[in-house]
Amino acid sequence: MKKLLHLSFALLFFMTSHIEAQVNQWPDDLHIPEPMEESDSDLNGVDFISQQSLYMNTIISMDSFTIAREEQSHNLRQLTYYRLEKNELFESRKQYFDLSGGFLKKGFLMPGVSMGFDWTPILLLNSTNVNHALSGSIDVGPVVQADVLSLPIALRGGLAGKLQTENFSLDNLREMTSDNSLRDKGLYAAFDAGSADAPVFSLPLYLSVKGYGRSQKTTKLFTGMGSALYCRDLPSGDTLSLL
Repeated sequence: MKKLLHLSFALLFFMTSHIEAQVNQWPDDLHIPEPMEESDSDLNGVDFISQQSLYMNTIISMDSFTIAREEQSHNLRQLTYYRLEKNELFESRKQYFDLSGGFLKKGFLMPGVSMGFDWTPILLLNSTNVNHALSGSIDVGPVVQADVLSLPIALRGGLAGKLQTENFSLDNLREMTSDNSLRDKGLYAAFDAGSADAPVFSLPLYLSVKGYGRSQKTTKLFTGMGSALYCRDLPSGDTLSLL
């Protein structure tokens, strides 16, 4: 009987400790961001990442090659990203290409203002035994970044293009580029305001807002997202966080 009581008490203590550990775990979304110091080694160089995974009958391969250069007068970034998703059961292949990049000139006209241009060419190819569907898009235009009252703001815009076909082959590539029914062009505009890692106006408020819009002959869209985190220390020693 005593052994049974000792065993029950040990199990009760373990369960109580386990529950308390779960309760005291602070959610990641409510962590106060800590400022990170960037070094030249983090901003300059070449990064190559390769990942492969196998799930059921699907093989996923991802490869990225990034070139980054950060100087006092300018910065340059070029990404080469390739993703392959191959399903042996349905004999299908999905290929994704991303060649996004950008160049910024710091101190343009005045200190704290950077100006340059960026580009975002993306290509998606879905292949089966029946057809090869291809869709691609590209955004090219100028970009301006500045700190307005310690609030980072970025504005960009320019030309937007799109190409889409359900029957792609190298033989009809020239016909595709000349067929206006497969192409679409227009304009795009985007903005970024705030940062999730820096407070707004030295207040305990972390704000980040992003928006993107595109206007073309056949499509018009706008998408946006934002987040706000308010953190304040209370006299009791606790912290009030509102997300």
